[in-house]
Amino acid sequence: MSLDYSYAIDEEVEENPEILLALSKLSTRVAREISRRAETLAKLREEIRSRLEIRKSEDTGSSRFLSILAVDSTWSTPPLDLVAGSIAFIATGYVIAAPSGLGAHGISRVAARLGLGEVEGRFKLSIELDSKIMEYLTAHEMLNESVDMVMLDGSLYFSSMHDFYNPAPPTTDRRMLAGAELASLVSRALLDLMYKADELQAPLVGVVKRVSSKLLLPKISDIIGLKEPAYVNDKLLASIILEPGEYMILENYLEAHRKYLELAAASQGKNAWRLLKTIEYCTSLPENTPQGSLCNRMKKTAIAFYRHKGPTGYPQATRLDIYPANRAEEIIEYAMKHTTENNVPEPIDHVDRYVRIDTATIKRLYQILRSISPTPESLIALNLTNPQKRYLYEEKTG
Repeated sequence: MSLDYSYAIDEEVEENPEILLALSKLSTRVAREISRRAETLAKLREEIRSRLEIRKSEDTGSSRFLSILAVDSTWSTPPLDLVAGSIAFIATGYVIAAPSGLGAHGISRVAARLGLGEVEGRFKLSIELDSKIMEYLTAHEMLNESVDMVMLDGSLYFSSMHDFYNPAPPTTDRRMLAGAELASLVSRALLDLMYKADELQAPLVGVVKRVSSKLLLPKISDIIGLKEPAYVNDKLLASIILEPGEYMILENYLEAHRKYLELAAASQGKNAWRLLKTIEYCTSLPENTPQGSLCNRMKKTAIAFYRHKGPTGYPQATRLDIYPANRAEEIIEYAMKHTTENNVPEPIDHVDRYVRIDTATIKRLYQILRSISPTPESLIALNLTNPQKRYLYEEKTG
């Protein structure tokens, strides 16, 4: 009788009771800590509200925004982790939203980003930067005289990196770029989009759903104490402070960003100071230079937080980056009227549902990769580097 040293793993993996017990205890502690922070904000609510110039939305009648171009990107999560390196697939698409319903729509660009040894965080950053370039290029391509407003899913600016403030030359090829160099190209693509938006007088709006920014903290840090700011983001703060139908505006993106960096410099060290110096430098440059032009437009961008009037399953505030700032009030009124139960303006909800890469698609892409060049060497290169995770990428058979 031969011995069989192999073993089978069921597709349905049983829960590990020890891990479950440990994580349950940890979850309880985390929930209590988050509740404590929320309750602290609630106790200080009226004092905080007095600092933030909160306004009430007014029904101003019909909107002048009839044709909205909405653009979004998505990418495969997690990426395909192969012996040859990691591969992430990125797709960008658009929809034209109007009172009569959806108009033109399509997938405008697709890309594959190869990671050949970068640290995981840097590879993810390059994916995000690549997707922003594709969004700006799509918006630039689709923007015309018939479009009243452009809405982008995510922040209008990728301003946390030093090189973002230094737009790359227009002819730069992004295929071999990563990290800081790619950030420079992001700002070039954005700047080109802004030039066209200025020409056509179409406002640009970044709709930020996952608000991890802390741009409101400089106004209230003395109220909530020196230790709390590190644990309070804009989304939590605005969601607790604002009532449905209320909003607040920070009228200068660059100044709000600068004030937060000054507050954070003590704890974040060199990176915050470096960004502060970069902002000081680019604001001193003439507007006819790429850096000066970008910073000047950041000065003319408003940041708004609002809670829409309608019903929602998950009560929370949404952030809008609005360029130019003098269009903020009418854009907020549009958002108040046309926000869905998912807490985003309707055009963004449409494009977010349309541009998706689901699990079944990733599994199909992996099958295609392995079928193109089935030599022994290529199959080795295309093997999963961690076979334990094969359930993420392989179709279930049998």
